[in-house]
Amino acid sequence: MAELLMIRPTAAGQPVCVHSGLEYSGEICPRGHYGGGENLMGGEIVYWTVRRRLSDFATRLSVLRDLDRPQPGKSHYRDSDGKHMDGYVTFGAERHQFECQPLQHEQVIALEQAMGVRLPEQFREFLSSIGTGAGPYYGIEPYETLLECARPACARPFPWAEDDTFWLDEFSESDPDGCLPIVSYGCGTIVALITAGAHRGRVVYLGLDFACVPGPDFLTFYDKWLNESLAELESGERS
Repeated sequence: MAELLMIRPTAAGQPVCVHSGLEYSGEICPRGHYGGGENLMGGEIVYWTVRRRLSDFATRLSVLRDLDRPQPGKSHYRDSDGKHMDGYVTFGAERHQFECQPLQHEQVIALEQAMGVRLPEQFREFLSSIGTGAGPYYGIEPYETLLECARPACARPFPWAEDDTFWLDEFSESDPDGCLPIVSYGCGTIVALITAGAHRGRVVYLGLDFACVPGPDFLTFYDKWLNESLAELESGERS
């Protein structure tokens, strides 16, 4: 499975990746999208496979795991108050510790049977290749939790259109149709994967204190977390 991403040249001649909006030169853009070397109306086509992208994720996770380790009495990292951080710097890492548990094929099938719908391909590949554990906020929920959240309502279309702004009903006892909770943000907020409908494959933040709108596709969501976590470590300070 592959994504085809258009590259357009700037006036100065440097191409800009439409997917990330970043300028680059040579074969690879700053976000890791590889140029295919084919011309199309003055631009390039970028050929980027999901598996290649996941391999890149695994490499950056390994870097995070090496850089972000508890260092009692030795850490040079500081929090927003200027205090030394002897534990993990990345928010939520004390729970997942950057460790992952890939799912077996039988587990993925059981999850899909419980939902009554096939998982979006990006997340399906992610679970098989990288798995539960390390991820944004408190990490990708463990398999047992995902299975508990899987329900037939996941197969019904997510109920809001592209331009809708919606608020959760505080009296509702369940999440909206068409989505599977995958990440705990904390304080009652979760990140869910949209599993059916027009926004299938995208993530959505669900909470009572803000307007909920569909966000990016899952791999873009995860990629952003990796980039921001590495940038935090480079700065020496948790934002």
